[in-house]
Amino acid sequence: MRERDAQIVLLVRAFEEADPSGRVLPDNARAAATSRALMVTGLRDHRGNLSEARNIKNGETVMRRARLLFDVLGRSRPALHGILMVARLGSGTLPLVVLAGLGFGLLSNILGPARRINLLYFPLVLLLAWNLFVYVVMVLRQVLDLVAPARDGQGLRVGELSSHMAGVLLKGAVWRRLHLWRTAGGGATSERRIITKALLRFSALWHRLATPLLASRVRTTLHFGAIATVLGAVCGMYLRGLVFDYDVSWQSTLLDAEDVGRILGVLLGPASWLLGIAIPDVAPLHGPDGAGDAAPWIHLYAVTVLLFVVLPRTAFALYSAWRTVQLSEAVPVELGDGYFRRLFVEWQGGHGVLELWPYSYHARPRALYAAKTLLLEFFGARTDVRVHEVLPYGAHAQGIRCGKRDASAGSSANAERYHVVLFNLAQTPEVEVHGRFLEDLKLQLDTEREQLLVVVDVALYRNRISDGERVRERAEAWNRLARDAGLGIVELDPETQVDDDALTVVGAALWPPRTGVGQDE
Repeated sequence: MRERDAQIVLLVRAFEEADPSGRVLPDNARAAATSRALMVTGLRDHRGNLSEARNIKNGETVMRRARLLFDVLGRSRPALHGILMVARLGSGTLPLVVLAGLGFGLLSNILGPARRINLLYFPLVLLLAWNLFVYVVMVLRQVLDLVAPARDGQGLRVGELSSHMAGVLLKGAVWRRLHLWRTAGGGATSERRIITKALLRFSALWHRLATPLLASRVRTTLHFGAIATVLGAVCGMYLRGLVFDYDVSWQSTLLDAEDVGRILGVLLGPASWLLGIAIPDVAPLHGPDGAGDAAPWIHLYAVTVLLFVVLPRTAFALYSAWRTVQLSEAVPVELGDGYFRRLFVEWQGGHGVLELWPYSYHARPRALYAAKTLLLEFFGARTDVRVHEVLPYGAHAQGIRCGKRDASAGSSANAERYHVVLFNLAQTPEVEVHGRFLEDLKLQLDTEREQLLVVVDVALYRNRISDGERVRERAEAWNRLARDAGLGIVELDPETQVDDDALTVVGAALWPPRTGVGQDE
């Protein structure tokens, strides 16, 4: 999605999750937006009949529904438009940073207050050294990203400075807007709590989704700010050179005139060639009594800074700006998590059917309750959960009814069907038994309307075995068995609260993978 569309979708999601009672975003508005979005995108015809789920473009429907609900929110609370703007981190920041950089550069007296320039202790040399260090770090980071990507798939960029800066700036911007809104007396106390919770939720969702985009925008701003600072410093140097008379000299305990000449020849050689100015002899400039004309040195250092700071920084800034535009046009909203799947199930007009098959162990009521809670949170409250009798050890997959429709099931006959196999971590995973069972079960699925999920109850084994390392080893053994069968697993722990991370794990473990229920592929 485009950046603003993705922001609107996440903001509406945050309000729906923070306001289940419909105090701020009324239920009738949600229903009306859903109905209109379904009509416009062709999921529901003018008579209200549902189209085939395979013909739905869920992303378009989600966007249209979110825009309608955002209009409802924006009419009563116009400040929400400002939240979207500040959350983009850069709409009005770049000009301010450039102006601040120019001002800082102009005010910084890099020639020094003594009106005597030290060729070896010149602030521009430190500026050159710092920027060369930045270039080396940037190149190394790109190389390391290619040869050693991080575990989460985002590469080393996840931990870089610009990503952290983006997170801090985003939180600060949202908190500042919240503070201004509260100071202005934004609504009743209960509504303020809901809106505060929704905006903080939006901030977290947006940061997690758009970190590459926000980090790229921060890098662009930093590059242009650095360019402006350097240009301001060079302009300030020339302004002071117009109205003050500067001498130039150098002093060193370890270097002689020949050493200094070689160093300056390497450093200022490209600028000397471009300007057609020979590098002056440094021998007469040595010591406290040494003095020479500062003008050629000012020109040489200024061009050197332009060559090695301004030009590379400009190239980096333009690339980063181009990359930011690319990322802003394709923000990857994941339509496979619980919030969207619940919407999709509701739109299809029928109940999903979830078949829960405990394998070779009698699950405790608490474990079954935790499993149902997690699965209903992901698949939607209207999902019909059917808990079956325990499958005996060594049971064949043919005992599970796959690829068939129960005519007596009424409206659920054509519903999405999910087969959930519940294992116990206390069991040792066996390829010949558990692995073959899962592989045979996959072959039986009607992959058009059925999906498979493997859940492992970790609580019994963890409570029985105090050695955390053994628990991790056993869990990894189950993970290996599932991977060999082309599946993932969900570790079920009744002590763990259902959150977005848990729902993400469920979505990633579903087989066959789908972007969303009924999504065109």
